[in-house]
Amino acid sequence: MSNEKVDNIMVPVLSEPADYAATQISRRKLLSGAGAIGAALASGMAYAADGSSHEHAHHAPRHSDALDAANNCSQTGRLCLAHCLVSFEEGDTRLATCARSVHNMISLCDAFAAQVASNSNYINGIATVCRTACVDCEKECRKHEDDHVECRQCADACARLVAAIDEMLS
Repeated sequence: MSNEKVDNIMVPVLSEPADYAATQISRRKLLSGAGAIGAALASGMAYAADGSSHEHAHHAPRHSDALDAANNCSQTGRLCLAHCLVSFEEGDTRLATCARSVHNMISLCDAFAAQVASNSNYINGIATVCRTACVDCEKECRKHEDDHVECRQCADACARLVAAIDEMLS
């Protein structure tokens, strides 16, 4: 094998064609190797499922209701934002303020969810900011809820997250 410079990077190059017969593997060897790997993985999964070596219950998020509400709020907000973008494409910009509010809410809900999922020490701080964004988003989306189901669903999701945050902080 030799090296060749390609775009200022040294790349190994085979100087002679590889010996094809030396690289062949029988189907039997391949299957037995795959079987051995499968058995090893299965025994490892059984060991992990047993759970006797280490307790993982304390790894779960302490505020799972708030985490679920935050993830739902982000997902619902993305649908609302997508609806706003379609309206913009059609020339209707009446949802511009709503779209901005939803965009801000989504990023803060995602940040809050990440902190809750990892039981971070910053949960209360980000919860307060996220709550404010959800209150603002809900207020803006309520202005359009009679004409746009996506706005109503987003406002409802924001209200549920605000309630979950209030419960968490109390």
